[in-house]
Amino acid sequence: MISSNIRKELFRSINNATGEIREGLRYGIPHLAGEISIEGKEPRVEVVVTVFENTRHSLLITDGGTVRFLFPSEDDNPHRLFMKLWMFLNGKSEGNYIRPGRIIKEPLYEALRKRRFEVIWTSSRGAAGNEYTEVIAVRDGVRYNMLFEMLEDNTFRVIDVKEASRTALKQARSSRSPNGKERHQ
Repeated sequence: MISSNIRKELFRSINNATGEIREGLRYGIPHLAGEISIEGKEPRVEVVVTVFENTRHSLLITDGGTVRFLFPSEDDNPHRLFMKLWMFLNGKSEGNYIRPGRIIKEPLYEALRKRRFEVIWTSSRGAAGNEYTEVIAVRDGVRYNMLFEMLEDNTFRVIDVKEASRTALKQARSSRSPNGKERHQ
């Protein structure tokens, strides 16, 4: 019964935000930021639209009876968007997202390569049963710093993903000549 009420309220919130999503598409990538609380008799669902200029973010945080999320909403069809968000909230659709909490069940390098990341550097630390891997990778001209926890052979949990400054990457590129060699100034 609670799940049915949550779905109804979530769809209602998305449907009400459709105009804001359409408007946001003119300026960047709209995202749904929301909170679902199951504490009390009736679930409480709050959803707002926020726009990021050129980046997509997805985040899912579960804290007791509360779920907080951030999800890209580039589809202004409320039915499709609801289904995508509901699958995301239930962990059934991961897509190409590398987000905290996600479990990757394949070699890390391959998993990142499939998602169009170019791995620049990796470093592992810790002991068996408590091993972590740091990765620096680039995708679409943006550098990412990532941290993964190794759960078992070729199974990793994403702990943290941070986008590095785009300007720092552009500066590094501009310090190279067209043939890829360092310029001396």
